[in-house]
Amino acid sequence: MPKITKKTILHDALKEGAKVAHVFESLDMGCASCSGQFAETVEWAAVTHGVDTAELVKRLNAKS
Repeated sequence: MPKITKKTILHDALKEGAKVAHVFESLDMGCASCSGQFAETVEWAAVTHGVDTAELVKRLNAKS
């Protein structure tokens, strides 16, 4: 079972480490420096930035 899901709060995903933060950065998503990271989900970030949610979750779990 994946550690990070589409419902994971961004801050919780980012606590998995620098490699996870790099996934966001590689997609031009500034989630690590956004105050929304404490309330927004991975799914919300993906939709907001026009990124496929399932692909983002897959990439995040590969790095966590």
